[in-house]
Amino acid sequence: MNPSIITYVHPRIWLFLPLFITFGGITAILITRYVAYTYHPEVFAHSLPTISKTAALEYATEIFSSTIPIIATCVIIAWFLGFLATKERILTLTNGTNTSKLLHLNRIALSMGVTSGVFLAALAVVSLEDNNDMHIYYSYGFFISQVLSFGFDTYVLLKIRKLVGPDKQKHRLGFDLRPWLCVAYVANALIFYFLYTFKEDPLLVDFALTRPIYVGSEYSFVFIGITYATAYRTEFRHYINKVFGTNY
Repeated sequence: MNPSIITYVHPRIWLFLPLFITFGGITAILITRYVAYTYHPEVFAHSLPTISKTAALEYATEIFSSTIPIIATCVIIAWFLGFLATKERILTLTNGTNTSKLLHLNRIALSMGVTSGVFLAALAVVSLEDNNDMHIYYSYGFFISQVLSFGFDTYVLLKIRKLVGPDKQKHRLGFDLRPWLCVAYVANALIFYFLYTFKEDPLLVDFALTRPIYVGSEYSFVFIGITYATAYRTEFRHYINKVFGTNY
């Protein structure tokens, strides 16, 4: 992605992008659940459905499959912008120390981020009712690629901050929420995966008791993931101001 491309879009739109991903994504998921509950209360009476289950129900599936691909497209665009912003930081602040390595890891973070966006769009279009196995595969692909993208991106960020040392404020490298979200995301992933894998195991005694935790961990997993975009907004602002010569 050529950095000059972003100059064709107003800088405020770029700054709005991560907020749209976070709040638009959360809103779409919650509306999907509300519509599913409104038209299919019997499903909720017998169980606590997951995001995938609510998104597969009639009426709710139309909302999910038409809104989430838009969010997924924005995620892909945001990763390109994040890639450029991080690349600028690497070239400006590392002074040749591990520069090529960090540039390479930044490209990996980008590729994993774009992959997660593609899988997100795919799992939104192919519901459990359409093809159960493919939806599960797409979900695995989304979660795994997102964990990897966050991990590589956070590693690069922490290495830059370490190389800058005490001059963080000088280079506007203040508090950044991304490492904390990455840790929370990985921890949440482990809880969710454990409950998903062993949901039929006697170890859990009665899965009905752990069902709220299981579904809750799925929602928090997704919500933490799309909040990562908003945590990137500080870097977006720094990069946008540098490219456009503005002071947002």
